[in-house]
Amino acid sequence: MKHLRILNSKEIKRILKTLEEQFGKFDLRDYVFFMNNDSKVFLLSRKFAELDEKKVRVNNLGLYFGKEEVDGFRLTIEGAQLVNPKKNVVNLTKDQVPCWMRGEDIEVGDLKLYGYVVVKHEDDIFGCGRFKEGRVLNSIPKSRRIIGIQSDDKTGLRTVKCGK
Repeated sequence: MKHLRILNSKEIKRILKTLEEQFGKFDLRDYVFFMNNDSKVFLLSRKFAELDEKKVRVNNLGLYFGKEEVDGFRLTIEGAQLVNPKKNVVNLTKDQVPCWMRGEDIEVGDLKLYGYVVVKHEDDIFGCGRFKEGRVLNSIPKSRRIIGIQSDDKTGLRTVKCGK
């Protein structure tokens, strides 16, 4: 496990301010914030301190929440779901969802967005990408991409051509 350090209140306030500017208000008071050497931020419930550490074997600590980048804060899929943003949100069409999940960038046109945005379809949040020149640049890790999406009459998802 990479070295993690607990963030102090000043560092947490800086991260939360950046996130609030990007995505609107939300509450993360019940979490302890950790950061590794790669500027990745992890969250851990404060209730973890109540566990008897002798009775628990820990392999990893916390939820990978996002990464501090030079141009903003990039949320993970789980981080985006936890924040449930109010602004800087791109709503995908039903046909764009499979494209996004395969790791493709999405054309969204001339929206008034900036920096990192959260991508969703209806109530489902699919992660975070960087908005640049009318496109959302995909940041889903290769290990989490869906290679093939089969046609399914129950869910309505189908394989579509995405423009690459």
